[in-house]
Amino acid sequence: MPLAMLNRHGLVAGATGTGKTKTLQLIAEQLSAQGVPVFLADMKGDLSGIAAPGHPDGRVEGRAADVHQRWTATGFPAEYYALGGVGCGIPVRATRSPFGTARRSGRRRR
Repeated sequence: MPLAMLNRHGLVAGATGTGKTKTLQLIAEQLSAQGVPVFLADMKGDLSGIAAPGHPDGRVEGRAADVHQRWTATGFPAEYYALGGVGCGIPVRATRSPFGTARRSGRRRR
């Protein structure tokens, strides 16, 4: 997909175990490789390994050969933020509560 097309909205949806997280990780890695800064909100820490290069094994090398691609283990630059200052990373002064309540027309949702 051309980089110019990635300034639009997108949706990655699917059942558990269908590859949503891996899809987003690959998109982020490819954007980073092109010099595009990427912000990922990852509450569960599923993407925290994006900074470390992977390890080659027979399965990875076999898949790369099947699709006629050259695979090289690569890490990508990452900075970690700690929401509300809790946990490892650069503290961000916020809490989760402001993100949870939706407001419309000045009225609170019940």
